[in-house]
Amino acid sequence: DRRFGAQYDIACNFEKHVDKRNLLPTDIRERIQARLPTFHGYAHGWDCQINYNSKYSTGFGQSEGEGTERTWSKMSSII
Repeated sequence: DRRFGAQYDIACNFEKHVDKRNLLPTDIRERIQARLPTFHGYAHGWDCQINYNSKYSTGFGQSEGEGTERTWSKMSSII
């Protein structure tokens, strides 16, 4: 019964895509929450901000979800 949360820039589209195409078994899909990283949420429509912004979602704590992008930014000169 463990739940899994993932932050993704287009989490709203991702969840709809997975659900529409039945890409995951129901018992697994029900345990996954895809949410927008805090700062990306503001680039989305109001409905996405309310439903998908990790800042307003239970279980995401104070994570802003941008750590990976900071890492890629710093590594860009060597990639």
